[in-house]
Amino acid sequence: MTTVAAQITPLDAAPPASRQRWIERFAGLGFSAPAFILLVLTNLAPLAALAFLSFTNYELGALDFSFVGLKNFSAALQDPVIRRSVTNTLLYVAIVVPGGVLISLLIAILIHPAQAHAQPL
Repeated sequence: MTTVAAQITPLDAAPPASRQRWIERFAGLGFSAPAFILLVLTNLAPLAALAFLSFTNYELGALDFSFVGLKNFSAALQDPVIRRSVTNTLLYVAIVVPGGVLISLLIAILIHPAQAHAQPL
């Protein structure tokens, strides 16, 4: 009894070249899609909703609202408490951010020479 077994080479088992290229091009999208969907649902959708609501007179629990445009922003800029809060925040950022960067840089510079001259074991 003789049987002829067809030898399958890896090239015969591989999908056609055009299909393989398509799979390789879109594989990254498949891996990043869950993270992108989560980003949209948890960050971008609420941000878009808040941006829309900032141009309306909506109050929590109200059944209707109307579009008021930039009136909310002009009222906020005229409020002395909000203006003081913005000033304090900008002053805090102007002091703390450069200070943190400079202190971190100083620590990195102080650590680096000790590491560079250390003797290997």
